[in-house]
This record gives sequence, C-alpha cells and structure tokens, in this order.
Amino acid sequence: MPFGRNQYVASLERRVAELEDFLANKGLLGQVSTFTPYNISGPNPASESTGTHLPGHESHLDSATHTRASSVSDTAVEDGDSMVRILRDLSLESNGGYIGATSHFTMGRLLNSLVQGKQRAFHEDHPHGQMPYDKERDESPSMRLADVPSEVANKLFSGYMKHVATRYPILQSNWIYELHSRRDRIDNAYERNVLHLVYAIAGRFLQTTGDTDTSANSYPERHQAQVLKDLDEMLCHNDTRSVVTLVLLAVYSLRAEGGPGAWAYIGLAMRIAIDMGLHRQTSAVDNVSFEVEMRKRLFWSCYTLDRQVFIPSGRPFSICDRDIDVALPLDVDESCQDIRVLQHASKLDPNTRRTKSTSLTAFLRILQLRRIESSIQQTIYRVDQPSHTTTDAEVDEYLEQLGQWKALIPLDARTQTDRESIAFDGYDYYVRVSFSTSGLMLRTSLILRQMVFYYKCHRFLLYPLVSKLRPNSRYLNACADVCGGIAQTYKRLHQTLSVGYSLMALQTVFMAGLTLVYCTWLLPGEIYDTTVSNNINACSIVLFVITERWPAAKKYRDAFETVKQIVIDPLSDKQNHKPRRSIGTISSLELPLDEARQEYSSIVTHMTGQPM
Repeated sequence: MPFGRNQYVASLERRVAELEDFLANKGLLGQVSTFTPYNISGPNPASESTGTHLPGHESHLDSATHTRASSVSDTAVEDGDSMVRILRDLSLESNGGYIGATSHFTMGRLLNSLVQGKQRAFHEDHPHGQMPYDKERDESPSMRLADVPSEVANKLFSGYMKHVATRYPILQSNWIYELHSRRDRIDNAYERNVLHLVYAIAGRFLQTTGDTDTSANSYPERHQAQVLKDLDEMLCHNDTRSVVTLVLLAVYSLRAEGGPGAWAYIGLAMRIAIDMGLHRQTSAVDNVSFEVEMRKRLFWSCYTLDRQVFIPSGRPFSICDRDIDVALPLDVDESCQDIRVLQHASKLDPNTRRTKSTSLTAFLRILQLRRIESSIQQTIYRVDQPSHTTTDAEVDEYLEQLGQWKALIPLDARTQTDRESIAFDGYDYYVRVSFSTSGLMLRTSLILRQMVFYYKCHRFLLYPLVSKLRPNSRYLNACADVCGGIAQTYKRLHQTLSVGYSLMALQTVFMAGLTLVYCTWLLPGEIYDTTVSNNINACSIVLFVITERWPAAKKYRDAFETVKQIVIDPLSDKQNHKPRRSIGTISSLELPLDEARQEYSSIVTHMTGQPM
C-alpha cells in the first residue's frame, strides 16, 4: 500500500464526519440528496485494445455520426461536473490545496476525462482522432488555424523550433513542419490540437521576450482555449497522444497566468506514462528503433518537467528515481531516423566526452543535471528524517558528480553560434558573449563558468548548509560564487538573446540575489568584494528588465532592492558592517512557489531577528 494512503483515507473520513455534524447542527442533513458513488471501474479492460500511439504518426480513421458523439459528450459534461463537486467537497485544503475547484479548469475535470475515456472508447463508434469541437462547452472566441496569417504562423513555428522543440523533444520536427504546412486543411483533432499548442507556446514565449510585433497577433490564450475544448477527447485516448497533449499544456503553463498550472498537467501526464510502462526498460525497448527513441524522449521530457515544476513548488515527485530503469534517449540529431546512426549511437559510452554536439545534446545534459538535483532533493531535503544532518562527505559526493558533469561538456560547445533559423538552447543554458573579428556576428560560447542550470543545481545543494546556525565559510564562499554566476548569466542572456521570462526563472534570479546578500550579511569581511558587488547589481538589472515586461514582478524587485539597500549600500560606502547585524523590519513577501517562500522567510527572519 502506498505511503500515506491510510492517513489520507482517515483524513477524508474525518472531513466527511465533520461535514455531516455541521449539516446536522444546521438542520440540513435531511435535505441532502442521496449520493450514488461514482463508478470508476469502467468496462472490462480485456475487451479493449491497449495499443500505443507515437507522436507524429497518426492513422486516419473513418468518422462516425455527430449525434452519438453529442449525446455522449453531454453525459460526460454532467459526470464531469459531478466529479468536480466530489473533489471540491472532499479535497483537503490545509496547505493551499493540491486538488480543488479554484481554477477555471479543475483536476476534477481532468480526472473525469480519464475515467470517461475507457467508457467512451468502448461505447462510441466515433473515432478518437476525428472528434469535432463542442462549441457549447466553451464561450471563448473560436480560433481556426486557417485564420492565422501566414507571416504570424511562420514566426510562431520558427519560435517553437528554435526555443522549445529540442528542450522537450516529444514531437518529431519533420512532422510538425508537415502539420504547419497544411494547417488550413487539418481534419484530425489530435493534429489540430498539437499545432494549436505549438502556436500557443511560441506565442506566449514571444510575449515574454517583448516581441510585440509577433505576439500582438499570436493570441496564445485563444489557441490554448481551443485545445481545452477538445481536452476530454485527447485524454480519453489514454496513450502517447494524451501524454503529449498534457506535456505541451504544461510547457505553455510555465509562462501562462491562471489555469490549473503546470504541476497538474505534468503530474497527470506522468501518471499516464507510468500506466503505459514508459518508465521501464522492457524487451521491446531494448531494440534500437526510431519509435523506441520517441517513447524514451517522451518519458524523459515528462521527467525533466516533473522535476522542474515539483521541486520549486515543494510537492513530491510523480515517480521516484529508483522506480525508473528505462535508458536515456540516444545522443543523435532530433530528426535522425537512420537505423545505422541510431545503432552506432547506442554503442557509444555516455560517460565519454563528445567532440561534436547534436541537437539533443543539451537536452540530455540538462536531464543529467535534473537527475542529480532529484537525488539532492531526496537526500538533503527529505522531510521524513528532519533530524538528518548533512555530512561533508555527502556534499563532496554531489560536488564530484557536478564536476564530472562539467568535464563531459562537448568540445564544440565553445564555438556554437546562435542563428535565427536554427534550434538553439541558449535560454536557461550557459553562455558567454564575445564578438568575432568583424564585430558583426554575436557568438555565444557554451563554457563551464556560465551555466545557469549548473549554478542552480549547485545552489540547491549548498543552501541548506549556508542556512545553518554556524555555516562553514567554505560553503559560504562557494554558495556566493554560484549565486553570482546565476545573476551574471541571466544578465548576459538578456543582453544577447530573446529571453522569455517565467515565474520559475524570476524566482531563481530573486533567490540567487537574496542568498548572495545573505552570505554577505553573514560574513561581510570575507565575502564582499568588487565581484560580489557586480553580481548583486546584475541581479538588480535582471529584475528591473523582467518587471518592465511583467508588472507582477515588481514586488520581487522592490523586496530585493530593500534588502540590498540595507545590507549592501553601507558596505559600498566603506562603512563598517559587523557580521549578522540586525537589519530591522522587512515587509513580508508572499511567494507562490513553496521552496522560495520557505527560503525567503528563513533568510529574512534570520536577518531581522523577527519571525515573519
């Protein structure tokens, strides 16, 4: 039995008893209608086919009548509302709520889509891939792919291919291009929704970069709303199409406001992937083929998103690392389908430094950092052993792993160039800016000392050691260095590339700057120098840039400037600053992500001497 299930059931039983007592005291218990438990058994699984479906490989099915689909859809809406009410009434909201009806599209409706999927697949004649839009279920303006101007569509497609496609390689690029080229005559619902999400993700990304020319006509919210109309149909597949749809929605949600959030989408996507066995190294996966590679890319994209979203939000992972044994994708170009190239790549030692990068190299490199980060979270941040003391040996082991990661960066990473039409993983990666002899070409060199993900993982490891009552000066200096690396790298990114902000990127910069100030406050004589001062100013610059594009970031910028003014300005004026001198009162800042909220509260409480 999974850990915590008994406690969860007991909590639900107590909650139901409390509700019954409340209704009885109000004299309303007799007015409650009889409730029939929701049937989640569905038809006999043995009667259904359970084949999988690879992203980008559709089979065109014959369509059935719209009448039957409409009647089933109406029933699904009613059942969905019932499921929403059940979850809303029974969900535990003590810590803000993991499940609830507070968003415009609730987890209850997501769960209902999965429950209805098997029933509808069993009873319907209407094929999944050809389900029409049900316009009655959504009042948002309709967005047809054929109505997207060619110039806008081309920019959105290019934006997705450059900034997203190889970061989450769940779709084959040639297939996306083929969809894009025939966008005005797509009949298949899955293909249509994938392209809507491609445009929505790219449009939202361009909005956050300040590209007003394209983003003004991209309407990402309308593209995403169009997909939500068909979401029930996409989820009832319960195969890779469902996983792809949810992953794309999660990627969109990273930079979107409102909705259930990326954690809801990626959590459900991972559960379907686990149900399909994508996390296991089966005999079929042992064979080298393009189809197998797409399945591995899909699962590991789910994994990296899961860690990316769940660690900052303070939620438990969808799957533990020790339950995964499927191999990583092969380090080949994303579009490669040549079996000979795949077989050759399968024989290479992944622990050997490559001389030449592929379009998937950066994805695989960051994935390896995510796995290190996941291990750190499970070891150093574990909550089941609060008295556990992190030893120097444990920290040194992780530092060695990070050092090995650096040593395996491909040799050609120093000479890669950002070109507008080529996929380039510059955002959130590692860059240094230099100019060619002509002074006209901007070259981004991927080198060791400017690596955002590396620095973020490093800070994640060192922060608990810095926050101790008597931190080791060795760890203080190391933490100050990596926090400065985060600030300087984001500054250079904003200077050289079209960088889109996200809530997680914002909080990464904010917490890096705040931690750097905190390290200086703890040991000013040893930590503070010109380099640290420049790093703190770099953090200020990035927060000001993000605030110009996103006014909601103003509270982060103002909070950081307040702390900086109190702690750093006297040091800049060469005034004496004793270690750990109380800095007075700092206004409270409610951060939406759990990890940052706890760290901010801990740092400010320590610096002010007052609980927040």
